[in-house]
Amino acid sequence: GTATRRLLRDDLFVVCFDPDLKIPLWVAYELKPNAMSGPGDRDKSKWKRDSRIDPITEQANDSEYVGSGYHKGHMAPAEAFTRTQFAVDFTFQYSNAVPQTGSVNSGAWSKLEKQVRTKVDQGASAWVVTGGLFLEMPDDCLTDPVQGAFCRCLSAAGGPVPPERLMSDRIAVPSHTFKTLLFEADGEWSGYAFVMANIHRAMGSYLDYQYSIDRIEALSGVDLYSALSDDDEDRVEANTQSIRPDKDPTRCQ
Repeated sequence: GTATRRLLRDDLFVVCFDPDLKIPLWVAYELKPNAMSGPGDRDKSKWKRDSRIDPITEQANDSEYVGSGYHKGHMAPAEAFTRTQFAVDFTFQYSNAVPQTGSVNSGAWSKLEKQVRTKVDQGASAWVVTGGLFLEMPDDCLTDPVQGAFCRCLSAAGGPVPPERLMSDRIAVPSHTFKTLLFEADGEWSGYAFVMANIHRAMGSYLDYQYSIDRIEALSGVDLYSALSDDDEDRVEANTQSIRPDKDPTRCQ
């Protein structure tokens, strides 16, 4: 519930953690050019419990993911924190993961994360907020890969609902995962947002799931980039132009 949410802050990222759902609601972090790459190696990292929250009652463990059909879906991605081994290790905490289907996590979601790193490598600074949503979705979207083809986009009517899907009868499984992006390059601000249904079906291109930041704020109830000036915030958060100028905007809007 709202009263029990914890804000876990450190030098790498900020986690809004819900111990009732046993997952992060969102994770926020900044990425700067020349500050992502380094000697950190994700293959040397092992998943561990976060010592800032109860290790047994408030977070997942490895055995609950094994055989569940879900990946440990990093919210702050390991590849963006290879600046040190400590930093990449820090992303491998259960407080930074939600149950995410492998078809999404290893597919379109992974390609979106790579696109973010590309823009930062090209000189942009990025402020990223990634999290889970619990939205209305027909049961067959969640269980039937064939029906799932019709469930990739946000339903116009699908507002927030209580978490119903549980992994191991204990860990909340988001219906969708989102990523909002605020970029600054040469004094110019731009904003983008993506939402992908957490279903057992390949999603194709991440470009098909771009929405406005305003839409994510409405669904999540979080005011994401309020530190911007009002004019910049209004313009940036309403944007639906494609994150890739060479590619058409999304189909899902």
